[in-house]
Amino acid sequence: MLLEDPEFSHIKIINLVRDPRAIISSRNKLRWCISNACKNPESLCQAMRKDIEAAEKLRKRHHQQFFHFRFEDLALWPFETTKKLFNFLGLPNHPRIDFFLRKRLNSLLTHTFYDHDGKLQSPATHRKPVKAIFRWVRELPWEEIQTIQRTCKDVLQKLGYKLVNSTQQLENFHPIG
Repeated sequence: MLLEDPEFSHIKIINLVRDPRAIISSRNKLRWCISNACKNPESLCQAMRKDIEAAEKLRKRHHQQFFHFRFEDLALWPFETTKKLFNFLGLPNHPRIDFFLRKRLNSLLTHTFYDHDGKLQSPATHRKPVKAIFRWVRELPWEEIQTIQRTCKDVLQKLGYKLVNSTQQLENFHPIG
């Protein structure tokens, strides 16, 4: 294995995961995602099970080289998650990183979308991060949420996501456990 070779001992593994309910919700809107396998919770969660198994093996064997986080963590706690990621990578947490995050978050919250050259961007390319990560709660039909949860219960639990048990619970649901 590549990581066993002393020449590659400096390699770092970053394992980024996302809630399968959010993945399916996002894929439902994609024009290129037309095959059943692309939107099928069973296919998605089978692939995620394999990824989780591989990640667990890598984490056990190379725990110093392995960093795992959820997409939702980055959106909810961008400063803390970025700091942890930079620490893992052995990079200094330069003040410009916080400045970039603050600037990006402020532009997302005020709906002013500029790229690094000051050119106005389309609002569709950037969304409010917290609203975007939990959009599936509002957009997926209850029956589809139930199907995904039934099919992917083990995946959701292994990744630290809560299950929603009723439509009433959806109103104030926060899937991070």
